[in-house]
Amino acid sequence: MYSHCKTLLNEVHVDDIKSLHSSIEARHYREQFHISSSYEAMWLTIVYSAGSKLKALHLVSSTKEEHDLFYKTVKKLRQHRKEVTGGLAFLMSPERKLNPEKSVRVIRRHWREAGGIEQETAEVGFAEVERLCWKLNVHLSSKYLKEKFDVSGPVMVS
Repeated sequence: MYSHCKTLLNEVHVDDIKSLHSSIEARHYREQFHISSSYEAMWLTIVYSAGSKLKALHLVSSTKEEHDLFYKTVKKLRQHRKEVTGGLAFLMSPERKLNPEKSVRVIRRHWREAGGIEQETAEVGFAEVERLCWKLNVHLSSKYLKEKFDVSGPVMVS
């Protein structure tokens, strides 16, 4: 296996993956490193965001079967995450500011489904939003969630 890594990669979150390039689609990346075409069927490149930068993680599997299993698994995980967070995508969209009533309805529905609001009116702060996300299996990093929350600020839910 070929290693061309200057820094240690700790983790790549599924939500940070921007694209997957496999086999022929990843030929350009493989050729950049002068890797033999015999590895093409086992090559996978994962393009992901790391802060404000895009990075690429190049992987070579031991066998074509391992490659296919890993590629399909990552692809399905990305698809699943999009489906799980799809209902909440509106809350991150610019349209939210144009339709605040819908934002409140979406937040209220998800909050109640997660067992959050007991009283009629409540201000939802960062801690509550973070807790709600975890209850909904929306596992965003605290840093990312805080950045988005700071843009929108506390929300009154009634």
